[in-house]
Amino acid sequence: MSTDIDDDKVSTLNRGDIRMVWTFATVALFILLIACINFINLSTANAATRAKEIGIRKTIGSTRTLLIGQFLLEAICYSVLSLFVGLLLSWVLLPIFNNLANKSLTIPGHPHTFSHLYCWR
Repeated sequence: MSTDIDDDKVSTLNRGDIRMVWTFATVALFILLIACINFINLSTANAATRAKEIGIRKTIGSTRTLLIGQFLLEAICYSVLSLFVGLLLSWVLLPIFNNLANKSLTIPGHPHTFSHLYCWR
């Protein structure tokens, strides 16, 4: 062991500091709040342009139930697509993060858990 590192400092590096946990949790919640506000803002702006589409569909003869179904289906499709993009990004970027952070994090499950998505046998 090196003599220029104090033993007391080394022993405290292995323990977590609850203040840091609370600080990072607060920052994460603040970022999540900003993301939610941004989503609401973009949804409101998109609703103004979708109002024309709704008007045209109603004049053609679409019912309220069909319009609600269409918007729900679009939201579900966007959510599922976002889930797969997030999983793909985490799968691709995890080795880079492990290298930068000097960690060995893994995604639980078999290494080829999602192989059926890109390899039809």
